[in-house]
Amino acid sequence: MAVGRAWRITDRDLHILEFLTRYGAATAEQVRREFFAESVKAAYRRLRALEERGLVRGERIFYRMPQVYRATEQGARLAEVDLPPPRYDLSRLHHHLEVLELSYQLREDDEGVEDWITEREVRRDKLMARREKETGRMGPGGKMGRTPDGLLVLVSGDLVAVELELTAKRNADYKRILADYARQLDGGEVDAVHFYFASAKVMQRVEELSRGYDDLFGRIEFWRWEPVF
Repeated sequence: MAVGRAWRITDRDLHILEFLTRYGAATAEQVRREFFAESVKAAYRRLRALEERGLVRGERIFYRMPQVYRATEQGARLAEVDLPPPRYDLSRLHHHLEVLELSYQLREDDEGVEDWITEREVRRDKLMARREKETGRMGPGGKMGRTPDGLLVLVSGDLVAVELELTAKRNADYKRILADYARQLDGGEVDAVHFYFASAKVMQRVEELSRGYDDLFGRIEFWRWEPVF
């Protein structure tokens, strides 16, 4: 009788778990681009193997959209990126997938980009920085301020806050966001801010609002984004 090889987790599996934990969720095609070159079938096979062992969970959530994969609690522990398993947040899932698409395009197309820090990592780092070492409680001024959808790390060392706007907000909301980024730029928390918009009209509106903040001058950019999903 033939004896099958014992299954074992590979370095690539660990990188996949790290990827899913950092970004929150991804499709098989997004996993394929990162780890499997041209073979989406290989990506599906490996994701299925990880799912069978309780390390990822695959779900078909949106009609006419591909299955989405998330790391489970066990998978997030194995990833060792100091992040909890991603929450199931249907209201933000579409946005998460689009941000992943944007981050991939920026990392692939811009030679000046060295790395991408995800929103989950930014929140973790901000929270850790605000906690008191002895008590673990939030210290004075515990508000963390605006958290971008991601941070581009440039080869120059500069940090660029990236915001992806798929739906319109009120002017008052954009003013609060712009004011917070003006504060972050003035305080050296980030070096630039890049906004990406699904709507040209909304982009024009926010660009006009930004002119009311001197600290944003020359350090904020506005770009169009064509949604993938």
